[in-house]
Amino acid sequence: MHKLITLLFILTTHSLLAQNALDWQTFNETRLKKQKKAMIILGSWSVANMASGAILQSTTDGEEKYFHQMNLIWNTVNFALAGSSLLMTRNKDVSNMNAAASIKAQHDLQKILLVNAGIDFGYIMLGAWYVERGKNASDTKTMNRQKGYGKSIILQGSFLLLFDAITAAALSRDNKKIPGLLGGLTFTGNGIAFQKTF
Repeated sequence: MHKLITLLFILTTHSLLAQNALDWQTFNETRLKKQKKAMIILGSWSVANMASGAILQSTTDGEEKYFHQMNLIWNTVNFALAGSSLLMTRNKDVSNMNAAASIKAQHDLQKILLVNAGIDFGYIMLGAWYVERGKNASDTKTMNRQKGYGKSIILQGSFLLLFDAITAAALSRDNKKIPGLLGGLTFTGNGIAFQKTF
């Protein structure tokens, strides 16, 4: 009897998940659209900072010159990350992703964003430390460089913290759709429950 119940459970679950293949594709396409939109925002921020940094580092001096110089340097890396991410997602085919792969991709991306948010907070602290260190520098050039770089790192870290938090929150709103897509299959923490209304 136990084997019959298990077999019925597997067949019913398999059938429900197969019926929802199109729904999973939509779910995955939504995630990719949000990811692309986020990378376009990051890329736009990077371009604006690179352009202003390139112009203003050569037209200003002192602390401000180094602030714009670090904005240029920092956002060259951001632009490369945003560009490579856009290229990776551009032609990504999600039509064959099953429920397990879809949930894993959704949660993995959210984990990356939350880990990044922790790193971003570290950048802010590093920038603050650099500003403080600059206040005790032995010469004016070192003081201006450390304070300028520090303030830039605080700005860039703050933007990235906000960016990662908002992107993670936007993705997490779709987590509510997962139980419905699983057709009544839920995870209780220490087991699996299946509920079907006839």
